[in-house]
Amino acid sequence: MRRVLAVVSLLAAVGAPRFAAAQRPDELLAAEANELERAGQADQARGVREALLSRFPESALGPDALVLVGASFHAQAIYDRAAEAYERYVERYPVVAAGPCTDRQRASGMCLSAIEALGNAAYFRYALGQPDRATADVRMFERLYGATRRADAAEMALGIGSQLSRAGAYAAAARAHAEWLAHYGRVIDADLRLEAQAALGEALWKTRDRRGALRAFREAEREWNAVGDPAWEPARATLVIPCGGRGDDAVEATNARRFAARSALARARFYLAEEARESLMARSVPPYRGGTSARGLAAWVDEDLRRFREGVDAARRAATSMYEHVAELHVTEWEVASAARVAEMSHWLHAILTEPVVPAALRASPALSAQYLAALDAGSDEARQAEAFALEQCLAVSIPARSFDDWHRRCEAAREALDPVGFAPVAELHAAPDFRPLRPAPSRAFP
Repeated sequence: MRRVLAVVSLLAAVGAPRFAAAQRPDELLAAEANELERAGQADQARGVREALLSRFPESALGPDALVLVGASFHAQAIYDRAAEAYERYVERYPVVAAGPCTDRQRASGMCLSAIEALGNAAYFRYALGQPDRATADVRMFERLYGATRRADAAEMALGIGSQLSRAGAYAAAARAHAEWLAHYGRVIDADLRLEAQAALGEALWKTRDRRGALRAFREAEREWNAVGDPAWEPARATLVIPCGGRGDDAVEATNARRFAARSALARARFYLAEEARESLMARSVPPYRGGTSARGLAAWVDEDLRRFREGVDAARRAATSMYEHVAELHVTEWEVASAARVAEMSHWLHAILTEPVVPAALRASPALSAQYLAALDAGSDEARQAEAFALEQCLAVSIPARSFDDWHRRCEAAREALDPVGFAPVAELHAAPDFRPLRPAPSRAFP
């Protein structure tokens, strides 16, 4: 389902037949509006269409006229008026908006479904700082079509929490997602439940409810595993098409939903790995208790430092494995973020091994101080190599995908710090820092 209406295709529809043989007044007004649109007089064309809607409220041309009013405002970036027109379209013509498109509408590009109309309206309302009106659009769809189009209603409602999260209202977003799961969780497909659980987990994570967040992320993983990996693979043209549906549209919509579910799982897995990484990086080199003798230093190295190294190595391997499970889903933004985090863990380990403070008990002895530093430094080269490898992986994914977001920039800065002479940032390739990864035919009604 398109998130934003293809305005150009709608307005191009005015190049359709000019109603040369039109006899009825409403047809004459529609033809006049089309002529004005072709002449570049969009404001006048809207005025004529509004006159048609006012003077001939029962005209069969009314739905198309109102769609074009919204599309015209949309094309001119007058988003409050576009949202109003789309809302009026569904309120005034709920049966037309819910029904199948006619051949004429489909050929001209004027086929606008209720979920597209209210999805656009809700998106604009959120962007304009009108969350209450956006929520009202979603509730309107639920009221009009919830009984017959429950899946579409669930898609629309899922966007409420997502937009609250985008606005930074994480507590409200968490409540919205929890309410969605309570209302739709038992009757909707696994892909939407997975998305809702991942979104709920992220909102709870932002509110520092780690226990609730981790529970939601694990529920998302369970949803994925319950269906099985093959069910999430991209659909092919052999997908069974519902009666009356178009094959390419059905495959496109199925792939969009599967991609959205895969992205949600990547997000859930990333946050689960974050918990492991934070636990690892909270560790510190054990305090030195060996006294001022060489024997005491050797005992500390053989016991305390060895246990520390073993624990850190095991925890780092476990966290790295969790990030690798994110990367295997091949969702660019999370794959890049995971590589950046793996590099960050290696950088942290290298730093604590090579930048220690010599204990006061050993400072009087240069020989013991050197032995202490050498014992810590023993694993630093391996950590530095692991960091460099992870950074190369990060850039190998982000640069071809042109994913020049904050994670890419972190990797780039860290890689340059490792080799200031031999590495140069690809600044000439950088896109805007608010990059959003491309996805096939998004199924959400609004982002």
